[in-house]
Amino acid sequence: MKKIVLCLLALALVQSNLVAQNKLANLKSSFSEYRVSTINCAKIIHHSGSLIYIPSKAFEVDVNKVDSVSLLYREIRTPVQTAINGYRMTTELMGKTYQLESNGMFEIYCLNGSDTIQVHEDRSIVVRLAMERNEVDVMMEGYKYNSETNHWDSYTNRIQNLLLTEQDDDLWGSSIVETQSEAEVFEPGWDDEWFVDPAWARKDSLRQVAFQTMEIFDFGLYNYDKIITDEVFVPYVPEFVNGDNEPIKSEVYVIYKDLNTVIYFNEYNWKDDFTLIKDREYAMFTIGEEGEIFKLNDYPTLGEPESELTFKLELEGPVPNEANELSNLIGMR
Repeated sequence: MKKIVLCLLALALVQSNLVAQNKLANLKSSFSEYRVSTINCAKIIHHSGSLIYIPSKAFEVDVNKVDSVSLLYREIRTPVQTAINGYRMTTELMGKTYQLESNGMFEIYCLNGSDTIQVHEDRSIVVRLAMERNEVDVMMEGYKYNSETNHWDSYTNRIQNLLLTEQDDDLWGSSIVETQSEAEVFEPGWDDEWFVDPAWARKDSLRQVAFQTMEIFDFGLYNYDKIITDEVFVPYVPEFVNGDNEPIKSEVYVIYKDLNTVIYFNEYNWKDDFTLIKDREYAMFTIGEEGEIFKLNDYPTLGEPESELTFKLELEGPVPNEANELSNLIGMR
């Protein structure tokens, strides 16, 4: 009987998550598509400034029959983007769950028509995630997302932090692969300075950007992460209500200022697992069944650990059409 109840609770949680994700689906960032040779090596410059190095004969295809494939790539940089995609920011270690902080994610796949292609067993692909030099964190490790458990699995601690050098171009020796997307256009001249679109990546040129590098042997969703160990999580007993003081039962999102993570709470775990990080500014919101945003505006005074708190999430309107509009609405990136 206990197992049946747990299964029903889990099913209800999944359905609640699906409601939110269906409402946020139109805010997800699209993949950039690159046509890549199955025979020759390739070097891709993403519009963010990130670099993807692909060796020759990198894919599990018959190169005598397939001369090129489509590489799909996108990046997730902010907590709001993470929430939009519904990725849980946790990992399991020795039977305990830990909260993760991200320094950037990338998602990468390969298609031949509608067929999914894998990396050749004797090859690997190197992804260099571009970022401001002061954003490089030597404590980051590589994680891969497990969609079955909704946790991040430890993947590698061999993360290289580096700057782009002239030798990279000379040694690789491949031509630039340009995106198939009309929205992303590059100017010619790899041996010159490459300017990229986002303001955070554009200083004087691409050569002023730092990179965190990960070698991957299969496709999927990857993250430069570290376990949050330097914050104090204070437990409380919460009650969530809307502006009419009616109980809220949808999943609650908590995003913190200057901390790239998202913490999710639902009615089946918030009585036992709800915590807030001590002395850190936060935003809290949820998505109703009709796709409306409810946001915390009047923050309760935090009392002693384990004390009861009421969070009134007020109606703000429908889910916006753009991710940056959602960021502005909740006041967090």
